Amino acid sequence: MIKKAVRFLSVANEVAKVTATVLFVTGAVTFGYSFIEGYVDPVMGPLTFEDVHPVEDEAFTVRFDGVADKLRACDWVESRWYVGERFEPSVRTVWSFTGPPEVRPVGTLVWRDMTVQMTPEQLFHNSHADVVHKCPWSPWNTITPFYDSNDDIPLPAYLFKETAS
Repeated sequence: MIKKAVRFLSVANEVAKVTATVLFVTGAVTFGYSFIEGYVDPVMGPLTFEDVHPVEDEAFTVRFDGVADKLRACDWVESRWYVGERFEPSVRTVWSFTGPPEVRPVGTLVWRDMTVQMTPEQLFHNSHADVVHKCPWSPWNTITPFYDSNDDIPLPAYLFKETAS
């Protein structure tokens, strides 16, 4: 009887170890995936700009229109824009949208007259943006890289006002 109890406890101990290991590995993999999901399975495609121009009388505000594709049916949580390159020191800035909030379906999305507090040079050459969504099948928020500036692309000529000589 004691031998059976000892054997049962030994087997139960091994089952508990295996179960704990499986749960730990599953949790670690799931937690790790939450950091890369926006890169491997993004909710949004990249943002492209239209009609970028500085806001009159506001030295550090840029107004622009944007277009991007929504790839998955997830709920929007927030949008974040940063002065500074991705994976380098940066600071979050204010990003504003005009018009009322709306539930947007999968497909091509267009935003008009968005503003972000930075110069046009920072917008094109030293900034990045993320969008955060909550997908119904996921226990975490998905952070999708939405925009990355590129120092190699020249600034649009229309941003420079001609000065009288």
